[in-house]
Amino acid sequence: MADAVGNPIKDVYIALDAAVGRLLQQVGEETTVFVLASHGMGPHYDGTFILDDILRRLKNVKMPTIGNQVSQVLSSSWEQTPILREILKPLRNYIWKPLRNRFWKSDKPVREALKEPDNSSRKCLTIPNNDTYGGIRINLVGREPKGKINPGSEYEAFCQHLTEDLMAVVNVDTGKPLVSKVIRTADFYKGEMMAHLPDLMVEWNREAPISKVYSPKIGTIEKTFTGVRTGDHKGDGLVFAIGPSIQPGQIQESISVMDFAPTIASILEVPLTDVDGKAIEAFCGKVLINN
Repeated sequence: MADAVGNPIKDVYIALDAAVGRLLQQVGEETTVFVLASHGMGPHYDGTFILDDILRRLKNVKMPTIGNQVSQVLSSSWEQTPILREILKPLRNYIWKPLRNRFWKSDKPVREALKEPDNSSRKCLTIPNNDTYGGIRINLVGREPKGKINPGSEYEAFCQHLTEDLMAVVNVDTGKPLVSKVIRTADFYKGEMMAHLPDLMVEWNREAPISKVYSPKIGTIEKTFTGVRTGDHKGDGLVFAIGPSIQPGQIQESISVMDFAPTIASILEVPLTDVDGKAIEAFCGKVLINN
């Protein structure tokens, strides 16, 4: 296959490099140019797929006996028998999915729906968010139909204890914490749509694959990630800059993306107030870049 398709990634980089070169030919030496890759790339490791299992163990939520048995059989067969997935794929794609989309209005496969308990009996549960940050919804009195946690001190204490429990979970294969941090959504977002967001967001330690986790409270949970995504964005990006006020070299410290707008405004000598970032001095000619 390599002989047939060559190296597509290398070809893309060559094309991008050539495109940047053509742009640089159109500007003069007095022009400042930035080339920004806002984030990096790497392997996809996350624990969102195992988060609800952890919450069930922490809060000892019992699943219906019949649903539990059926879901275990389906989950085991589906995840551990590739040939079964291939045989059932036409049924899944051409019969089940259209019926589900038309009548059920749910994005959960049958095996997930069967093992769902009555969520109104739970104190917290996962809700769809994304792979990088798992989303946790607290079953709050006055907000949910059958709330279990009262607003105020009980809510605050519950979130604190849950955060501590999650931070105690480790990735068995590395011995390191599974969770980097647990974020209170209300600390970052405000407004009328807050009631639709998770209460807590779980940021995963994405240094290594996640398949087996442990803590004294939950014991050991082992589960296979069955998603199709193998790569993912990383938080660290890359920026190249050239211009009359910029000397060759490399900046040693990290730069926030919040700093680019004030930097560009400073270079253009345009006032820009009430912003979160600050001008990057090395790009504005005030501080030399370290070689």
